[in-house]
Amino acid sequence: MSKDTELDLAKIESRLSGNTLRLYWYMVKVDHPVTINKAKKELNLSSPGLVAYHLNKLVELRLVEKTLGEYHLTNSVRVGVLRSFIRLYGFMVPRYVFYAVFFTVLCVIFLAFFVKPLSFQSWFAVAVCLISTVIFWYEALRIWRGKPF
Repeated sequence: MSKDTELDLAKIESRLSGNTLRLYWYMVKVDHPVTINKAKKELNLSSPGLVAYHLNKLVELRLVEKTLGEYHLTNSVRVGVLRSFIRLYGFMVPRYVFYAVFFTVLCVIFLAFFVKPLSFQSWFAVAVCLISTVIFWYEALRIWRGKPF
């Protein structure tokens, strides 16, 4: 990563907070052009002027482009809390959910097929899967609570 890119990401991360971050989150989530009135309604902000102010901050950061009264995402950056989420069919999902689902399914498979004989190895595998499942679900929920919107 070049020094200019690092500086740009640092600048974006420092300015992308509060309502600006909520607005950017919303635009990434819906993945289609946004108008001021639509964003005001969806984010329950007090005035169109406030929405325009935050959209202009996103334009200055070169994350959004304005065309004919609509704002389009031009760059997708993963800074701050956004690093922990993946956009999936219009939903923002914490990355840890995929690991949690994997270990949950693995644990169910172990319980269903491999624990019938009461061997130490099979119970150890189930214990490792259960501990991993609990840890990943905990992390996914912790990150979900920290989302900006």
